[in-house]
Amino acid sequence: MNQKLLLRVWPEWSHSGIWVIKAPNQTTAGAAIKPEHLNLPKNLAERFEAWGEWLWDAMPGQPLEKDFDWDRFTDTGRQLAIDLSHFLGPSVRVEYLCGEEIEVICAGSPQDVPHELIVTDDNTN
Repeated sequence: MNQKLLLRVWPEWSHSGIWVIKAPNQTTAGAAIKPEHLNLPKNLAERFEAWGEWLWDAMPGQPLEKDFDWDRFTDTGRQLAIDLSHFLGPSVRVEYLCGEEIEVICAGSPQDVPHELIVTDDNTN
């Protein structure tokens, strides 16, 4: 059985923010996937990790500080989603969710997922 590659970039505490989803615009988060399982370039993977840490560092067990720069954080995540889409190519659907609205970064026809990209408990956070 072939699976289709659908990804969502969505911030989550102590996670890089890349999720495999089962359907476009789904309402649940999906399955967390580590950047190395997508064979991302080191720089892009590090940027995703830093984005996740940025959110984690802003809330060490407490509500976000009033001065947290949501605009900058959101713009950074959107740029990461765009860069992820550019790296993976137009056949992979990449969505970006930060807040309540899902943005489709690439709405191309999803490709078959190579075996090494199929999400299992072994390669999720």
